[in-house]
Amino acid sequence: MEKCKYTKLNGESCKNNAKENGFCHLHQEKNIVIKENKNKDKIYLNKIIESVKKSCRKRGWNISIENVDNLEYRQFVVQVSKTIYVSGWGTKMGQAEFEYNLRSNGTISATSSVLGNNSHGVTTLFDNILDDLKHNKLAKSLNDKKIPIKKDENLELLATIFKKFHSSAIQLGKRYSNRETLKIKDEYDVQDLLHAFLKLFFSDIRAEDAVSSRAGGNSRVDFLLNDEKIIIEVKMASENLKDKKIGEQLIIDIERYKNQNKCEHLICFVYDPNFFIKNPYGLESDLSGNRDKMKVSIFIYPK
Repeated sequence: MEKCKYTKLNGESCKNNAKENGFCHLHQEKNIVIKENKNKDKIYLNKIIESVKKSCRKRGWNISIENVDNLEYRQFVVQVSKTIYVSGWGTKMGQAEFEYNLRSNGTISATSSVLGNNSHGVTTLFDNILDDLKHNKLAKSLNDKKIPIKKDENLELLATIFKKFHSSAIQLGKRYSNRETLKIKDEYDVQDLLHAFLKLFFSDIRAEDAVSSRAGGNSRVDFLLNDEKIIIEVKMASENLKDKKIGEQLIIDIERYKNQNKCEHLICFVYDPNFFIKNPYGLESDLSGNRDKMKVSIFIYPK
């Protein structure tokens, strides 16, 4: 009589007689449970993969899925690439490999490695993918490790301020008994409210500080965080200031500040409460990156 097909953890085969489905009375139900769990793991893995694909494609990145674990359904690797022409800078290439490991407790571990020197836009894409996974509630928690990327606490703090700026501006307009308040109508109003937020976390803030331009004159920046060597430029999207013009202005800003001793990191915050910018993710990805010795980060909110 045929023996049970179940294999124990030590590699030994079960010696009990098998029923019609090939398993004995002890292992029949256990095998069904294992199969059900495997199927759930497979469905979950495919959902993660589809989310990653969608995140990349909606931002214009090419994506290739590699090394999918079709046994345990716990791991896969993606290779991403994008060729970008940035006016004034020529062709830039972003190319990287992201590895995702799915844990049995519902957490996801993600790592990123840049391929060659083609780092343009890679960090932003990696973060966007993880944000989308969180938004889609596909992971209980995420343990992400970017290689080679150093943690920038100032950038994380500023990114949070920019992300929460719009909801704060709305709340500011809801004062008791319709009392007078700051209404965000133009770029100067954005600067005033942002300046107040910066005061909470930074000591030496120089608003409208002058830095020398390449032509020998002086150009004024919106904010200089002097100790951190961070320059913050603020813009507000409008009917007359959309994707193309904002992109052109940001390129001019980047060129102006890239050789300044006062600036190691140029951060541009574009406030777009009326959603004039059609492709905020693309604009962020195209212009963020390293310019000579200066790092550039673009943030557009809300989006």
